[in-house]
Amino acid sequence: MISDRLEQKLAQNRMIVCVGPGGVGKTTFSAALAVRAAQLGKRVACLTIDPARRLGDLLGIVSSGSMGDDVSASGSDNALHDVTNLLGPNFTGSLHVGMLNAQSTFDGVVRRKSSTPQRAEKILRNRLYRYVSGSLSGMQEYMALERLCQLQENDAYDFVVLDTPPSDNVVDFFSAPERMRNALDGPLVRMMRRVYGGGNNHGVDFIGKWALSVFNVLSRITGARLLDEMIEFVDALSDLFGNFSDRASQIENMLKGNDVEVLMITRPDNASARETADLQKVLERSGFHVDGLVFNQCTYPAVSKDVPDAVCEPCRGDIVKINSNWNDLYQREQEVVAKVVLENPSLQCICLVPMLPLDSSRLDILQSIWQSMVPVAATVG
Repeated sequence: MISDRLEQKLAQNRMIVCVGPGGVGKTTFSAALAVRAAQLGKRVACLTIDPARRLGDLLGIVSSGSMGDDVSASGSDNALHDVTNLLGPNFTGSLHVGMLNAQSTFDGVVRRKSSTPQRAEKILRNRLYRYVSGSLSGMQEYMALERLCQLQENDAYDFVVLDTPPSDNVVDFFSAPERMRNALDGPLVRMMRRVYGGGNNHGVDFIGKWALSVFNVLSRITGARLLDEMIEFVDALSDLFGNFSDRASQIENMLKGNDVEVLMITRPDNASARETADLQKVLERSGFHVDGLVFNQCTYPAVSKDVPDAVCEPCRGDIVKINSNWNDLYQREQEVVAKVVLENPSLQCICLVPMLPLDSSRLDILQSIWQSMVPVAATVG
């Protein structure tokens, strides 16, 4: 029984972001969402920033390299793998999957925003650029968001599903725009722009002259070439990120907007429920909305205590014990689910997915997940 409310989300929204603790099946559920959206006729991009990179394996992508590390000839975009052929003849939409790659995304921004191809290549070879693009706190998460924003603006796709890392890392993901604003529009960068911006020193004020003298001393200590690269890098920031703060705000507004749905994926046990609740509080305090909750891998439904008369001992006793253990676990899980529902009266979409056998094909598994989903309202009083 499919949740009507979740079906509406697929029909109405442009993006669904799946968040939650590790090991609860976020990647599998993200793939199931993507397959269902494609089944409904959507042109879907399903992406992951989870370093485990299980999304490609799940959807049957076999590649000699890392999924999504390939870029186009211009190096401007991450590769998305077309797996529409895996969906079968009855699907009217399309499905592309990939790994969000921060470095290639940043390189693509440089190539698109630079005034000339020659200037872009000069920036890409700059040692400070290579260091910052790979090491600056928040850069990887921010560029993942930049890539998502590009996809949302791209007419080739009308629906995006994002599989995120576990809870600790996803907080960094959502806070990336603010942290990047602080890093690249901070006091040090502003001072260096004032001193070296535009490649000349005319009209520098007292503080600027003092800073200029400091940098001149540094040039004698570290070598002029390093300082030149620093100046070149700061000048590049001015060129590339003149409206950086506006872009970061645009990305943040995208995540907070009504077109994006945030789904919490968890398991019906106390530890997972507590971690999920903590993550939800952090996101909501930061102004992000959590729209739905999915309990995955549930011991559901309860099974009959009766054993067919044809079953003899010792198998009969074993089956009775197995069924009893299953029902005890079912009862404990239902108590956890009921508590979460009581604590989240504003969440209109809370579903559970029963534990499913894994002896069918990948696509069958993903379709079964969607088809077996149950609204929690139908399971708890």
